[in-house]
Amino acid sequence: MPTADKDSDIAQARVFLALLNAEIDDLSARIEAAVRLERNSRVNGNLTTTSVARTDAIMLRKELHGVHRLVKQLTDRFPTL
Repeated sequence: MPTADKDSDIAQARVFLALLNAEIDDLSARIEAAVRLERNSRVNGNLTTTSVARTDAIMLRKELHGVHRLVKQLTDRFPTL
């Protein structure tokens, strides 16, 4: 692959990595909020909210795992990132 193509691929990978890292930060904050809501609603005896918050946290964790997998694939492909 010519150097210019490789350089542009790496530059694009860096941008994508930054976006993925921002998504990781957002998902992590949303998971923490869902866990807090679950804990507080359990203490207050609100079983419906507890269940919804638990389900949200589970779905967000799966999404977070997927984003981490994308980061791994990207850094495996471009180790200089």
